[in-house]
Parts: sequence; structure tokens; C-alpha cells
Amino acid sequence: MICSIQRIEVEGGAEHVINTLRFYNKTSDTFLLSLENSVVEKAEGNGVIDDKTVAWEFRDNPMGIEGYDIYKLQDDGTYAMKAEYLSPDKMRTMITGSIWKKTSS
Repeated sequence: MICSIQRIEVEGGAEHVINTLRFYNKTSDTFLLSLENSVVEKAEGNGVIDDKTVAWEFRDNPMGIEGYDIYKLQDDGTYAMKAEYLSPDKMRTMITGSIWKKTSS
């Protein structure tokens, strides 16, 4: 199992969302994961992975959260990220961004 923390900073927002992600049952091209944060008690999903893409989705879970994340490796070593989620009350969240390796200054 791989455990990770994802900190989401919203432009213009004062608060951050902290997601705890746990990845498990990995094969050469698939995995399972769970997501926990202050809004979602726990959601479980399925993912796929290859040399340039990591993606997962959440569907049919007890919390009623549905959505996906897609991370695509770019030529400069960063990842372009896109995510979209729909809450049980039909509120849609759409996220685009980048991920890069943090360097010390």
C-alpha cells in the first residue's frame, strides 16, 4: 500500500483541502484507491496507470461522490492535471492544474 497526502490550493482561496489517498492492489496497469478528506468521509475507486498517464475514478460509493482525476506526463517532467467531481447534491467541481517536483531553494 502507498499512502500519500494531496494538498489542493485554490487560487484566491484562503483554505486548502487536504486529501489522504491510499493506493493498493496494484497490477502492471491497474490499482485500487481510497480517498479521505474533511468533506468526504471515505470513497473508494479504481485506477489505471501507464508510462505517461495515471488516472482514477470514483463511482457508486456510499458517500455519493462521483468523479475522476487524470495526470498526464509532460515533456518537461511536470504533470498536467484535470479532475471533475459531482457531489450528491449535484454540485460540480472542475479542477485543472500542474504538478511538479518540489525543489529546495
